[in-house]
Amino acid sequence: MRPFMRALALIALLAFPSLSRADVPYKNCIDVRGHNVLWMADGSLRGLAQAGYTDDDWPLVRYNPEILSSLRPQTRLYFQVHECAHHVFGHSIRGGMSLADEKLADCWALNSLLHGGSFGEADVSLVQEEIARLADGDWTHIPGPRRKINLKSCSK
Repeated sequence: MRPFMRALALIALLAFPSLSRADVPYKNCIDVRGHNVLWMADGSLRGLAQAGYTDDDWPLVRYNPEILSSLRPQTRLYFQVHECAHHVFGHSIRGGMSLADEKLADCWALNSLLHGGSFGEADVSLVQEEIARLADGDWTHIPGPRRKINLKSCSK
């Protein structure tokens, strides 16, 4: 990613407010091309959230407000920033993402939240515990239990 775009994405990330409702998505997401990512509630989405594109190639994150509303505010925010990370890094969303892409998005989301002051160590533990309890049906990509998400392994 070009240094300018990475800096722009980080600046946008640090400016976001804390979220408390699932129907208010993380709005300060800028993709690798400098486009604001659109957010769309989609109750038919099988999982929590999924990065993709509109028909005219605009970056988009679809999210299921019903599933997200069942999660703690910290976990909702974490997943929203995780999906943003896929656009920030320009992951090959159309062709499916690799385990390495998922790990990068996991760690980028966590570190961004920690460095931005929105998360503390207790929040990391809460999110980790909740992720471990999610069922396979809550995921649009590799399910959490199979991904063995270990947020505490992300370098700070």
